[in-house]
Amino acid sequence: MKVTLTPKDGKETVYVVMLASPVDRDARLPGAPAGRRWEIFALTAEGQRDFLRMREAAVGLPSGSSLALTLSAREGTVPPDLARRFPLRLDLMLDTRDGWFTVLKDTEVDLTPMVGKG
Repeated sequence: MKVTLTPKDGKETVYVVMLASPVDRDARLPGAPAGRRWEIFALTAEGQRDFLRMREAAVGLPSGSSLALTLSAREGTVPPDLARRFPLRLDLMLDTRDGWFTVLKDTEVDLTPMVGKG
């Protein structure tokens, strides 16, 4: 996960926050839609440290600043019947007190341009 903080009229700062392999189910997350499953990733120890640094910097940004979040994943196996219309939804939990919130509503992504690359 890459977070770019750009203060109003200032220079951007980029934080790379690493995620670990999938973790066990989280009871706070609602059940996955029918025919789907959740892949749940947690911050690595280094990612937790970097996230806290980023959060501290974000809280101190002046009004009018921006935060951009970029997520990327390593190539995985996609069943051929899902390559053109891969179902995707992204939920995020930044604080356990606030729980999960949806960042990207249910959508479909065409992964065919990436099939066979690597």
